[in-house]
Amino acid sequence: MNRRRHSHHDQQTEWIRERILREAAESWGDFLHRLPFDWFLTLTFPTPVHPEQAAKRWQRWVATLQRHPDRAGAGPLVWARAEERQTRGVIHFHGLLAGIAGIPRMAAIRLWERAGGGWGRIEIYRQDLRGSYYVAKRGDIELSPSWFSDSGSSTPARAPR
Repeated sequence: MNRRRHSHHDQQTEWIRERILREAAESWGDFLHRLPFDWFLTLTFPTPVHPEQAAKRWQRWVATLQRHPDRAGAGPLVWARAEERQTRGVIHFHGLLAGIAGIPRMAAIRLWERAGGGWGRIEIYRQDLRGSYYVAKRGDIELSPSWFSDSGSSTPARAPR
């Protein structure tokens, strides 16, 4: 009897957990969907890397784009990113990026190949394809620091164009 009750409790807990994650993912997707991003991207690594190392490579790539000589904008890049594991266990990122006017996509892909060591796929972001929901599908995303003003409010300091 105890084992049966424990099993039912575990199932109920898992159902609640999954529902909360679905709702979080949908809310993040709704929030991001309203914003005019420029690119939808998938960036991979060739071999397993620690999550902190992956995040450092991402930051290095973003910093390189920020300083790219063809970039037309002056403000910070604005991004949202999700980390996932491929079936082979290697991290890859899905993301949305704004503020990159003037940077050729192929140049950004080549820069990722150098920074991340893997391959990149960058597409023009189209709201009708709902890429924001794909990025947010697990409910756990990271936002660029430029989203938040110095006052600590949750209003983007520089909204995506």
